[in-house]
Amino acid sequence: MSWKDNYKRRSKELTSGGRFKVVDGENDMRIMPNKLCWDAKRKVWDTTKFPPSEEVRMHYSVGPDKRAQICGKKLNYDSLVWEGKCWLCDQKIPELSRHPSKAQMVEDMSATDQLLLQVAPISNGAMLAPKPFWISSRRLHRELLNALWSSKRSYDSPTKGHNITITVTGTGMQKEFKLDWEDEPSKVAPNILAGIKPFSEIIGKYNEAAQRAAFAGESVEAEEEDADGEYDDPDTNADTDSEGYDDDDVPNDEDVTVDEEALDDEEPSEHDEPADDADEDVADEDDSEPPEADEDYDPEPEPVRRKTRPAPAATRKPVKRPPPTQTTRRPPPPAKKTKPRR
Repeated sequence: MSWKDNYKRRSKELTSGGRFKVVDGENDMRIMPNKLCWDAKRKVWDTTKFPPSEEVRMHYSVGPDKRAQICGKKLNYDSLVWEGKCWLCDQKIPELSRHPSKAQMVEDMSATDQLLLQVAPISNGAMLAPKPFWISSRRLHRELLNALWSSKRSYDSPTKGHNITITVTGTGMQKEFKLDWEDEPSKVAPNILAGIKPFSEIIGKYNEAAQRAAFAGESVEAEEEDADGEYDDPDTNADTDSEGYDDDDVPNDEDVTVDEEALDDEEPSEHDEPADDADEDVADEDDSEPPEADEDYDPEPEPVRRKTRPAPAATRKPVKRPPPTQTTRRPPPPAKKTKPRR
């Protein structure tokens, strides 16, 4: 194999990204076993324990950013009914269905069945690292399930499995998928098997808060998720001081700037009292360390301050009183006439 063939294979891998995607024509691959089938004690793959695929439901085109969200419902294989809780399925989509103008949004966000496999692409006879293979086509979904449950041959066994070729023809609703397999089984190299991941790591977990945030066009930080998978309210758990500020919002001495010129030009208020030298000395003494106690030192008692008496009348300022008002006096009554005695 030349270096050009290697570059061609590498270009195809980079084009497909982190997922395996079928293209028009032939697509060669090998289905990987479930990671849970590895028996660490016996050092073997027991593919009879768990299926090599996972069936899930996904919501697409959620919110203004058209995000994809996992559905909370799981398939019950006994009743073949999707069971569980899902905020979009149980609340939001039924609410939007009441409005005819939201019909297209409801159709785009409705859950779709998905089949998830892990496959190792085969390019020019060489098997590459495993990649997740999401299958949304009901036709291909049905064809792969029919092949996997068949007892004639194994497709996921690392030692007795068969490689599969998916041939894609047609476009749109007329697209068809044909499955072929190699006649002889083949083994998968240990370095390829080491790249298999648990399905839970690929799918993730259902989260109602993530669905709400996706519908509103918001983001959910990983730090807000607690151990149970639920999201805490940042408003109620924020660390605040007694004044209601966040720790980052409390100003420190470095953040406060003082305009000294503006302080010099400012006129003192009538309530401001000039600081005297005695106060400055007292402040300096408060900042210094207290002197050591002397056992022989007997402090003198402080003099008792007596209440001052009012100043004598001579030193008092005269009080201005209003002049007395002039009043009209009535004339005295006339003298009584007395009769002479006889």
